[in-house]
Amino acid sequence: MLKISLKVIIGIAMLSYPFVVYWGLNNYGPAVLAILLFILLLLRFFLVRKNESRWQWGLLGFFALFCIAVVGLNSESLLRYYPVLMSIAVAAVFAFSLTTDMPIIERFARMLKKPPPSYAKNYLRNLTKIWSGLLVFNALVAGYTACCMSLQNWTLYNGILSYAFFAIFILLELIYRQFYKRKYAAMEVS
Repeated sequence: MLKISLKVIIGIAMLSYPFVVYWGLNNYGPAVLAILLFILLLLRFFLVRKNESRWQWGLLGFFALFCIAVVGLNSESLLRYYPVLMSIAVAAVFAFSLTTDMPIIERFARMLKKPPPSYAKNYLRNLTKIWSGLLVFNALVAGYTACCMSLQNWTLYNGILSYAFFAIFILLELIYRQFYKRKYAAMEVS
């Protein structure tokens, strides 16, 4: 129960990162926030790890260096680049999975229920490509907000608009998926 509670708290804290930064910069400064961010990342890493791999340890090390740089420079502007780095890291994981027989979206689908039908393999591979592109686009916009916009606008995009953007995409994909399934179900019947 404690493990689940910690996962929920860490998840909420990570999702609310832009708001925490906005509030924390006015009260504590970037160094304290970077230390808290690293503690959250470390807790999350050890709570959710299952099959540790070199890339997971590599990501943790990379974000440790990022947090050390923020602390060492006491840099507000550097702290704002965390959403950029996260989007790039996740996009890289999605893109790298395309070099395997089973892209990450298919792995997610297999974790949720029975294996997807054979006609879905191409769909899931293409969906992984689209997610990779969307994450790169998000990284570019988040980078622009980090370098060229006020803290308020950075918080608005990274704390609300980017989540809305992804939620709308998920909703549209779920709607499209129903049409896709019906199309192939009709083809299998005939």
